[in-house]
Amino acid sequence: MYDVVIVGNGPAGISCALTARRRNLKTAILSNSIKSNLLWKTDQIDNYPGMPMVSGVEMLETFEKQALDMSVEIKTGLVRQIIKNEDIFMLLQGDDIIESKAVVLCLGIAKPKYFDGESELIGNGISYCATCDAMFYKGKNIAVISENEDGVEEANFLNNVVGSIDYFSIKKHDLKEIGNN
Repeated sequence: MYDVVIVGNGPAGISCALTARRRNLKTAILSNSIKSNLLWKTDQIDNYPGMPMVSGVEMLETFEKQALDMSVEIKTGLVRQIIKNEDIFMLLQGDDIIESKAVVLCLGIAKPKYFDGESELIGNGISYCATCDAMFYKGKNIAVISENEDGVEEANFLNNVVGSIDYFSIKKHDLKEIGNN
């Protein structure tokens, strides 16, 4: 029986687990392999405090090592079901049932796939965060694909960094005005 189980092994999940261990709680992280984390495909991260110019692989491996060093148990596999049974939670991971007094979901981001081959290009030309990745595209011609008005704001930010932008709206939304270089 765990005091807390965290579902997810990204920065939020690891941070939660470390905090729980500092409070002397028996803690486990349940997640797929760290290789399935979107950060795993990221070649370079330069905006994470204390870890400049690190790859996603290095970051995730550092996070996992720190968690293991603090006696966080890490169990790999898809969590298929969470059931509350009176005052405990039961989580089904593979064929195992894990019991915990509390569950924290740190599921990260889920991105819809807009075109064939997109998954293979993450970290090789496809990015999801203008603030995080703009400098990788400095002076280049790029496309922004968005399904809501937030994309316009991101495109305007990118407009100050990149060479030129083609903007594509997946769903109809107010395009406002995207500045030109």
